[in-house]
Amino acid sequence: MHHIRFTPGNHPSRARRALRLLALLPLLVGCETAELPSATPSEVLVATTDRTEYQLANGSAAVTVHLRNLGDHVVEVVGCPDPPAMLLERWTTGTWEPLQSPGTLCQGANLLRTVRIDPGAEFTGRITATTPGELRVRVFVGPPQLVGLSTTVTTRSFLVRS
Repeated sequence: MHHIRFTPGNHPSRARRALRLLALLPLLVGCETAELPSATPSEVLVATTDRTEYQLANGSAAVTVHLRNLGDHVVEVVGCPDPPAMLLERWTTGTWEPLQSPGTLCQGANLLRTVRIDPGAEFTGRITATTPGELRVRVFVGPPQLVGLSTTVTTRSFLVRS
């Protein structure tokens, strides 16, 4: 029978962590040759705004949304007439409520357009806020045929002052 002696550098929590890692070793070795599933677009695309606070001027504020592809595969964003399709939301009474959704509805001769964002590349979109409060932008990601069901990436909230 083996005994483990704990010294200041060999703490019981470290021993437990090492045993857990040893238990996982067969799984890790087995994964070496297996193809792991690709990350979803929402895991590799990051959405940020150009500022954390905006001031309404003449009733509106232009918000620039930067989409950066941190993954190793191309990510598609769609919109009509221009990508990306976005949803501007406002925090009200404990929930996010939709305010406007430019680029999500094709009418007349407008066709749905797709933009491909290469790995490491950035794409910029703009949305106009007309309502003061704590807002955020959700951007629809994915192939055009799934725009209504597509994944979204969301910016952190930002403040719009009147």
